[in-house]
Amino acid sequence: MLIVITSPQISEKATINKEIALWVEMFEKGLEILHLRKPGASVEQYKAYLTALPKQYYSSVMLHDAFELMGEFALRGIHYAERNRPKKVHSKPYQQSASFHQLKQLKEEGHALDYVFISPVFDSISKKGYKEGFDKGVLEETIKKSSYRVMALGGIDAHNCQKALALGCSGVVALGSIWEQEAPVQSFQELLSAVNAS
Repeated sequence: MLIVITSPQISEKATINKEIALWVEMFEKGLEILHLRKPGASVEQYKAYLTALPKQYYSSVMLHDAFELMGEFALRGIHYAERNRPKKVHSKPYQQSASFHQLKQLKEEGHALDYVFISPVFDSISKKGYKEGFDKGVLEETIKKSSYRVMALGGIDAHNCQKALALGCSGVVALGSIWEQEAPVQSFQELLSAVNAS
């Protein structure tokens, strides 16, 4: 499985449709889940993105902030960062995921999470200087014992995604390898082909 996180840049109202056109093209070419993450965006800015997105894609969107919009838009679910994750995540009528940055978090029990991101698995592409954070052997062993569906995040590209999947990850998450390229949709397709080659 390949999950894409949106570019962190907040588009101006006049250019939102350009960004959304890229999302739609990725959905049409096989994207299953898009994480809408715009650090620093207001609820109104998140709403502008969702209003501009064709409704048939709502069920593929996970929201990283502005959770109050869940009542207004029939989205796939919400994603918790460290800063906004409750101490215990209870079941909801929508999907929930979370970001983990320590292996001990993969051993935690009792959270009703559909999947989790573990990062950084490789050196980050979008966050310069953010180096891989885990010994691969220990990471693989921890993933095997974890009750969570684990998605690898951090430096994921078409050349290393198979290594992440070989560690036992259920999927990979891409950001920099998509949005920091001149042709994001083509980069997405190359990565999706590499993921599906497993």
